[in-house]
Amino acid sequence: MKIFSKIVLSFVCTSLLVLSSCKKYEDLKKISSTAWNPNLAVPLAHATFGVYDVLAAVDSTDLIIIDPVSGEIGLVYSSEIGSFGSAEIVDLGNVVQNIFINTIELDLPTIPSFSASVSSSNPQTIQLNTANGVEVHTVLFNSGLLDLHFESSIQHNLEITITFPTLLDANGDPIVRTISTNFTAGDPLPQVADLQIDLTNLSGDFTLGGTSFNQMSVDVETTITGTGQPVFGAETFNFDITSSNFSFENVIGYFGQQNVAQQADSVLIKIFQNASNGTFELQNPKIDFFIDNSFGFPVDINLGNLQSINVNTNQTVALGVNDNIINVIPSPGLGQSAITNFQLNTSNTTNLSEVISPTPKYFYYEVDATANPLGNTGIPNFIEDDSKFTLRAEVNMPLDGLAYGFTISDTVDFEFSQNTDLIESIMFRLIADNGFPVQLGTQLRAIDSNGNTVFTIFDTPENVVEPAPVNSNGVVSSSRQKITDINLNEVQINQLKNVKKLIIYGEASTTEAQNGVFVKFFDYYKFGLKVAMQVQGSTSF
Repeated sequence: MKIFSKIVLSFVCTSLLVLSSCKKYEDLKKISSTAWNPNLAVPLAHATFGVYDVLAAVDSTDLIIIDPVSGEIGLVYSSEIGSFGSAEIVDLGNVVQNIFINTIELDLPTIPSFSASVSSSNPQTIQLNTANGVEVHTVLFNSGLLDLHFESSIQHNLEITITFPTLLDANGDPIVRTISTNFTAGDPLPQVADLQIDLTNLSGDFTLGGTSFNQMSVDVETTITGTGQPVFGAETFNFDITSSNFSFENVIGYFGQQNVAQQADSVLIKIFQNASNGTFELQNPKIDFFIDNSFGFPVDINLGNLQSINVNTNQTVALGVNDNIINVIPSPGLGQSAITNFQLNTSNTTNLSEVISPTPKYFYYEVDATANPLGNTGIPNFIEDDSKFTLRAEVNMPLDGLAYGFTISDTVDFEFSQNTDLIESIMFRLIADNGFPVQLGTQLRAIDSNGNTVFTIFDTPENVVEPAPVNSNGVVSSSRQKITDINLNEVQINQLKNVKKLIIYGEASTTEAQNGVFVKFFDYYKFGLKVAMQVQGSTSF
């Protein structure tokens, strides 16, 4: 209905603007005489508008076909609440661990002079430190480093082989690294060695054979070759394992019962953008929430504080819902996603039609999302580096209802600098042929640069568009024509040069809305408008 006002009044404004460039005024001199006043009638515009021209003028992306067979239409306003990625769910944490092996575990005897060779195997376990209750089972790494720093006060030669049985390369082979130290009498102690493992494209199992999580076994095999130096029995042999720059391609495990999103947002309902008040009732509005989830774990979304907001009046209307929990479908597998649709309608809410009624500007909602709401059910979670969780809301408004007392206003710039000395009056004639079940009354106020009213067209809202009649099903049965004349007298014409803006005001309602008649909108509705101008010239030259 806002667009009806804009279409009709834009024709009027265009007609006024024609005065600033019309060359017909020169013709007045050619045809004038003392016997009669020149009178020119000029057609200015003629156009027919379909439903897409009228309703989609706000935003063509908002208009949809509700029923492709009948052509019934509606408006959909959407907003993306937000999205989050894998890094916000799973942080692989870090490894910071010190491993100490004494001389007994190294099979190294206490002796004044040791020249033999002994070997030992000492399995160890390293811990992955995660947050938010994340339990890692397996990881395919994109990148990362493991740094191993060795220190030993043993005065003999060492060969240390480190094997990670469940850290595998692309061929499925375990990662094995070996370092050696050679001791010469007089060398400083401790002996030091460093080793770095690049985790790029490696896969790791952190379950210790399916018995645990966040842990990985490490086999430390040490061969000590004597140099003739003593073994006191109190020598130290230890190494630190630290990690840096972990990133993953995918992770399988359990990611905890954690809050993954807590946000608030709103949907702008553009059809009410310029409306100040009015009653608006739809028979079957809907609010849809769409969740695109490529995470492999369940999420429950709690919808809270659902309400409409009219920013002009500060009126809010809370929506009563029977169930405000959305059970989000998890992704069925790596590389896949699942779409969850949750709809609020007149069946599962107590007052959805009333929530839309007070010409609200926004529909407001709050979202609180929890991963694994039932805890660890034994079904593994999975996630990929490009996994995403996106939540979008749509206010779906099939145009099947009624509206009245719907007031709208808009302002357009106006500039006029032509000589009007030869013009006594101008009349604009609007011929509206309306196939929409909408009535429009309108006013136009011309104001100067200080905001003062120069003159007004129509003292009270004038019906320039009469509503088309509808049958018992709310469908338009025929179009209705209305002729409206807009007259500018000589004083008003001379004041045009002071006009800087035109304020458009309109009052709209649907056919017999105050009698409770519901109407429907279809894609075949048409609205025709003709505008002509008649100029009355002066005979004094």
